[in-house]
Amino acid sequence: MNKNEKNNASKKQGSTYLVSRIPLSPLSSLSVGLGILNLASRDQGSSSNYKKNILFTGPRGSGETKLIEHLSNGEENYFYLKTSRGVQVIVTCDNWSFDDESDVGVLKDKIDHSDLVVYVVNADAFNGNDERYKRLKNDFYHMGKQAVLKSFKVIFVVALLKDKKENSAGSNESLGFLSEIKNIPYYYKVVSHIPPSDMNLLTGVLCDEGDNYELIEGIMDLLRRNF
Repeated sequence: MNKNEKNNASKKQGSTYLVSRIPLSPLSSLSVGLGILNLASRDQGSSSNYKKNILFTGPRGSGETKLIEHLSNGEENYFYLKTSRGVQVIVTCDNWSFDDESDVGVLKDKIDHSDLVVYVVNADAFNGNDERYKRLKNDFYHMGKQAVLKSFKVIFVVALLKDKKENSAGSNESLGFLSEIKNIPYYYKVVSHIPPSDMNLLTGVLCDEGDNYELIEGIMDLLRRNF
């Protein structure tokens, strides 16, 4: 194996830690080589676009706003998506955080007006941040109560937040931790309120620039299948 081949092999092995799709229901592998621009076409000439609304929620500071910015490529909380059925969809993003138990009524209204929920939490909720874990646990409890009244899909994103100055080589331990989320005993206690057939887990890096591609593609792939 020459030097270039070794480098390429090393990159491929490393990329498996950047995003880990751990579905609670079977899904086939991501298509290789598709760019985000192909997944979310920005052809605004069509007047026959369907409209879908996604509720992005989670504890404050978990990366919901950053995730929406990457999905919409700078647009104001919307993007275009071509589904696996070939249907062009305008997706609007509603960014809201559940801050207090008195917000239960707002949560119900948000879910009633959403086609899908993307719940985003910083990985530290499973690694020592007790306050964020408590918020996560309570949120899933209340979402579960709404799931009894209305069936809806949830994409659960556990994200490792990094800024652009952070050295990825120094966060291998954290990246490895992401791949083990599903093996944490209280993970199932948190998600048990949502039917397994209605939820998918994605883990990955969410930063200012660079490593986001695989996480974004994973989310887009699930959106294409669900819409």
